[in-house]
Amino acid sequence: MHAPADGSKEREHVSDRAFRILGAMRSLGNGPHSLHSIISHTKLSRSTVQRLIQSAMRNDVVWQPRHGYYALTAYQERGEFFPQQWVPASMAGRHVLGVLSEQTGQTVGLHAAVLTDVPVQVCVSCLDGPGGLSQRPQLGVPRPLGEDAAGSAILAHLRIPHPKPEERHAVRFRGWATSPGPVPESQMIAVPLLRFGLPVGALSITARTEQDGSRIPSCVPALKRAALSLADLSARSLVSAAD
Repeated sequence: MHAPADGSKEREHVSDRAFRILGAMRSLGNGPHSLHSIISHTKLSRSTVQRLIQSAMRNDVVWQPRHGYYALTAYQERGEFFPQQWVPASMAGRHVLGVLSEQTGQTVGLHAAVLTDVPVQVCVSCLDGPGGLSQRPQLGVPRPLGEDAAGSAILAHLRIPHPKPEERHAVRFRGWATSPGPVPESQMIAVPLLRFGLPVGALSITARTEQDGSRIPSCVPALKRAALSLADLSARSLVSAAD
């Protein structure tokens, strides 16, 4: 059987492939997914997936939060992932998180301190590492400061009574806090984000305990450098706003 002269058969095949890609991205869940993951789920060639994803991006169906990762725009618009009220203000800030994730190979989280009558921290953005560990269920969910390393890093620098003074001293002395991660069998390490000596948030790395737990402390230098970069970005933003 010959294909129709108008090429409708070929167009049908292309549309089938496009829907297979979109379906794979939906089945992978909320958030950005690597090109490799999408290819694995669709069983299509790399060139085909890349070409159709580029077409989807031109039509605002798919967007690219960072290099090599793609997400459905519908999730972004519904606030199911990277809710607009929690997205870091600048592309430069997202770049810092991306570099940290690439350097450490782990999941990175950015946490904001909400210092109301009951101080809490909120994970405002995260980038998943290649190991499949995700903090996305924690996005936008307030958590008491004593529940994880991100909260402990913030709490240790607040000028309020601390439930465990020795822990506060230890966190301040070494510059980081650690705790079990937000999902079973994981570990989190976090450093505070300080503005004018006050903790406005924290930056964290989360890894699977059985795979990378022993390597977590080796990530501290990169974590601290990223925190300083975010502080520098914040200072520039304040100066720009004043001008």
